[in-house]
Amino acid sequence: MSGQEYITIRDPLGQLSLDHVTAKGLAFLFFPGSEQYREIIRERYPGGMEEEVRNPVGRHVFYAYVIKPQIIGSDSQPR
Repeated sequence: MSGQEYITIRDPLGQLSLDHVTAKGLAFLFFPGSEQYREIIRERYPGGMEEEVRNPVGRHVFYAYVIKPQIIGSDSQPR
């Protein structure tokens, strides 16, 4: 997506604070080998939408967890 900002989180357990992006939506991508972090992200950022992304022939590429800005900035969001 053109103009999309991103960061690579190499240590999800130590780098979960993304408070500086509360006015933006978030999308976490879980490529093969990083699926163990999906539950941690769901707990930290509840209310997101999960989806599986497949290539044109139907093979799994990655899982995505998308969070709208309204959810990130809500009072129910833990900090």
